Amino acid sequence: MRIGGPDRAQFVRRLLGTAALIAGAMTMAGTLSAQEEFYHPELEWRTIETAHFAVHYHTGTERTARTAAKIAEEIYGPITALYDHEPDGRVNFVIKDYDDYSNGAAYFFDNKIEIWASSLDTDLRGTHNWLRNVITHEFTHIIQIQTSFKFGRRVPAIYLQWLGYESERRQDVLYGYPNRIVSYPLSGFVIPSWFAEGVAQFNRKELDYDFWDSHRDMILRCYALDGNMLGWNEMAVFGKTSLGNESSYNAGFSFVSFLVDRYGDDVLEKISRNLSSLTEVTIDAAIGSAVGEEGEAVYRDWREALRDDYTERIAPVRASVVEGTLIGDVGFANLYPAFSPGGKTVAYISNKNGDYFSSSSLYIYDMAAGTEKRLISGVRSNFSWSPDGKTIYYSKNSRDNRFWSNYYDIFAVDVGSGDERRVTRALRANAPAVSPDGNRLAFVAGTDGTVNLYVSNIDGSDMRALTAYDTAQQAYNPAWSPDGKWIVYDYSLKDGRDLMKIPADGGIPVPLIATADDERTAAFAPDGNSVYFASDRTGIFNIYRYDLGTGDVVQMTNVVGGAFMPEPGPGGSLACSQYTSSGYKLALLSNAAPLSHPPQYVRKGGPGNFHAAFPGSGSRGASEGTDGPIPGAVGNAVQKSIAFDWTALRDYDDTKLPEFTDRKYNNATTSLTVIPFLRVDNYNPRNRGIDVLKPGAYLFSSDVLDRFGFFASAAMNLKGERDLFFTFDYHGAIPGFFDLGMDPSKNP
Repeated sequence: MRIGGPDRAQFVRRLLGTAALIAGAMTMAGTLSAQEEFYHPELEWRTIETAHFAVHYHTGTERTARTAAKIAEEIYGPITALYDHEPDGRVNFVIKDYDDYSNGAAYFFDNKIEIWASSLDTDLRGTHNWLRNVITHEFTHIIQIQTSFKFGRRVPAIYLQWLGYESERRQDVLYGYPNRIVSYPLSGFVIPSWFAEGVAQFNRKELDYDFWDSHRDMILRCYALDGNMLGWNEMAVFGKTSLGNESSYNAGFSFVSFLVDRYGDDVLEKISRNLSSLTEVTIDAAIGSAVGEEGEAVYRDWREALRDDYTERIAPVRASVVEGTLIGDVGFANLYPAFSPGGKTVAYISNKNGDYFSSSSLYIYDMAAGTEKRLISGVRSNFSWSPDGKTIYYSKNSRDNRFWSNYYDIFAVDVGSGDERRVTRALRANAPAVSPDGNRLAFVAGTDGTVNLYVSNIDGSDMRALTAYDTAQQAYNPAWSPDGKWIVYDYSLKDGRDLMKIPADGGIPVPLIATADDERTAAFAPDGNSVYFASDRTGIFNIYRYDLGTGDVVQMTNVVGGAFMPEPGPGGSLACSQYTSSGYKLALLSNAAPLSHPPQYVRKGGPGNFHAAFPGSGSRGASEGTDGPIPGAVGNAVQKSIAFDWTALRDYDDTKLPEFTDRKYNNATTSLTVIPFLRVDNYNPRNRGIDVLKPGAYLFSSDVLDRFGFFASAAMNLKGERDLFFTFDYHGAIPGFFDLGMDPSKNP
């Protein structure tokens, strides 16, 4: 959960607990904390207005803004109909692309949503169309949480406060310093994180913009099989790490799906409206009132169903497991193994004892000695050895550019000395791969939500694009063929990934492996005759080998969790990143060999349609291809469903955008938020009686771009003693100023 934003009014909101819920993106970015933002007065902002939304965007994000406007209008009806609630005015979208950062934030008290244009790329979730996913997710937050408000949108809480003061009295001191402060909020909404995020990921099952993919199934499956699923109370809060945080999202998504399957689509609105009651203060009771069974009892049914279902379906795999020996098992993010030329060492990324993906470093493991060392800190991306084994090229975030944007750039480190040098500046370049002759780099870089493949000289000069994507296509993880003639990379436009290849000197990209399943992270065998890759074609990600001559595909691993990021090495060895219930571990198969018809995981749904099933519940795919009532739905959910053309909504084409009229951005402010309080303000020990009661209110509002905002408070008791406070923040082209106002005044 990201709380608040950078300005003073939003800082106050954080203190008062009026939170902004985030899309799954915390784990997307690999951190629990909010993105540290700098103001960018150099940007020109414009606005697109539609029937229900105002989309504010800055220079360079027009395509993302137009796409966001199209998507928002298309999903407005389906989401508002499910909860029978519409916002009391236009919802403001703010589109940002001045950092290499993926996230979304719903400020549900403000009717405001922030979207970062960079598409999500995380090792804890599968690949989905970013804007379809995040816009539907965040708008669902707005609608569902507003349905749950107890006091309405403009009154997020009521506070009871008690203040006591030191007894010092002088002519120049009106009252002593506060030494006793008690503040108790009566919150305007009570929603645990698993329900808020589970509902937002579920959004509407008919849309399928976010679904139960192989990554989500992997995380929950490993927890269930190892008997360490999150407890009822643990699900209600986010974890302390990237994996712990994602686990709350993951469990919430599955449990919400279980609720809908068992009780029908209407159950989400019923629970939300129950939470809006002043007397309903727990999710357990709200579920009980909606379905006739307490929430924790339903949770136990779900947990047991998961355990039994996974145990049965995984049994064939457990009987014939083929996995590697763990050589890097500290931490939950051990990723991107890469053998050095000669194969004596393997480098990899690991967060070791760090809490987040962003705290990862580059390590080198000595194969013979079984020892390792940290080479350089702050590296999160995949990387590439130079052919002579003396240098490793990688990407990392840096603000060393003109406007202090947080961009990825390519760096190089000397393996012997550990000395680092910068290769590119402000190119937004990621995932570098060194050519076999050591003279060129391949990498990906993106802007306005689209990522292309590039090549340059080894020093970063003479950069040119190999692909010309311009409608939100994504390129990932380039890899050179051993002869230097081809580059293979991951590609995505909607859901899942395919493997593409393109001539290294330029040409037309063509599919290498493109099926209904997810294929990713290709690595050429040393002889160049085959390609290793990861795929979820069985419902579990495993490593496969593709013969470039015959087109034959053979399976190389058969794991319970998942196997990713293959790296073929000397003597038939194979390194990979292997998922367990405690995260990704570095694994080594000394003599990897093709498996002959290994027993498979019994997946639900057919190939390419793994998302059609939720373990422990029914099939989400039951409604696919129909525009009528949804099987299993109850109450007026049927009527809410038949009003929409689900086929058209699922078969979207966001490469074709309507023409929108835009205008220069004019200051748009959020509505005034009021938080009443009743304060016992006993600053003068001689005071007795009702005159110590001092009712008042906090008031605040801000510009939707956070350029300015104010926070004020006022309180007065029956004796006319009053507290007044006002602060105004301004961030723009001139230096900011703040804290303009009156100090509290009291009668001496």
